Amino acid sequence: SCNSSYTTITGHTLADIQGRPPDFIAAPSLRWEQMSSLAQIRSKGGNWRAEMNLRRQDGTSFPALGTLTSVKDNGADVSHFVSLATDLSPIRSVEKKLQYLAHHDPLTDLPNRLLTTER
Repeated sequence: SCNSSYTTITGHTLADIQGRPPDFIAAPSLRWEQMSSLAQIRSKGGNWRAEMNLRRQDGTSFPALGTLTSVKDNGADVSHFVSLATDLSPIRSVEKKLQYLAHHDPLTDLPNRLLTTER
């Protein structure tokens, strides 16, 4: 199942995700270590959390914090999973702006002393 926030962030509807593994929206750049640890959580249970690039319905990717948590039944067997995706695009955008402001003069847009020294 998914909520309206998931649909807003990714563009995927409930019909798109039903019966598919939670990592199907992972962008191709997902590292092998992340994929293997995610597969291990799906088979054995537990929790998984990583920053990764996810893919929207239209094919564009975005930075996200992905979380997968297994839920166990009374017999201590994994019954299902809860997956969360937090869009980090606004945070990355602000970081990029701050990085630019730290290295450029706001009046002239020329590189400042800090950038010149670093290069």
